[in-house]
Amino acid sequence: MRCFVAVSVGPRITKTMASAVTELRAEAERSSLDVAWTRPEGWHITLKFMGEIAAEQRGEIGVAVHSALAGQPPLPVAARGLVALPRAASPRVLAVVCHDDGRLGELAAGLDAALEPLGCERERRRFVAHLTVARIRDRRASLRRGHWKGLGALVAAMADRELGRGEITSVGLYRSELGDGPARYELLERFELDAAPPPSTRAGGGA
Repeated sequence: MRCFVAVSVGPRITKTMASAVTELRAEAERSSLDVAWTRPEGWHITLKFMGEIAAEQRGEIGVAVHSALAGQPPLPVAARGLVALPRAASPRVLAVVCHDDGRLGELAAGLDAALEPLGCERERRRFVAHLTVARIRDRRASLRRGHWKGLGALVAAMADRELGRGEITSVGLYRSELGDGPARYELLERFELDAAPPPSTRAGGGA
C-alpha cells in the first residue's frame, strides 16, 4: 500500500480555493498550458509520506501515529496565497500556502521520529504546509514556448490572496491509488486531535 499521513482543512477553505482554481484553469486553457489538476477531495496538507508499506504494518503504524499525536488539541489554519514550487522560474506544482501557529511543523517532525523505527525514512526536505492544486506537465516545453507566462503572472497576482480560515480537528492515514488521471485517496484511519493519551496509557492499559 502506498500511504501517507495528512490533514484536511475543511469546507470554508476548500470552497474559496475552488473559486481561485477556476480562475487558474481558465488562464491555463487560454495559454495552452498542459496542467494536471487535483481533485478538491484530494486537497490536504501532507504531514508524512511513507510510500509503500506492507499491509501487516498498518496496525503498528496506527499506534505510532496515535502516540505522536497524543495531547494535541485542534489547531487553527489559514490559507493565504498561491505559489509555484519549487520556484516560480521552474514550476512543477501550484499550491496554496497554509499558515498556522507552528504546530503543523511540530506534528510533521513528531511523525517523522515516531515512524522511523518502523522503516519509514526521515524527510530530508523542509516542511512547508501547502495544498497542491495542480502539477505542470512537460514543464520544460511549456517554459520554452512561453505557455507559463500568463499563468505565472496570475499566480504572482494571487500571492497574498486570502483563501479562508478553518480548524484542523483530526489527522488521517491515507492510501493513495495511482492510475489514469489524478491519484485517488482512501481514508484508512482517522485520529482525532482531542488531547487523548495513546492506547497504552489509557486506564486499564499498560503494565
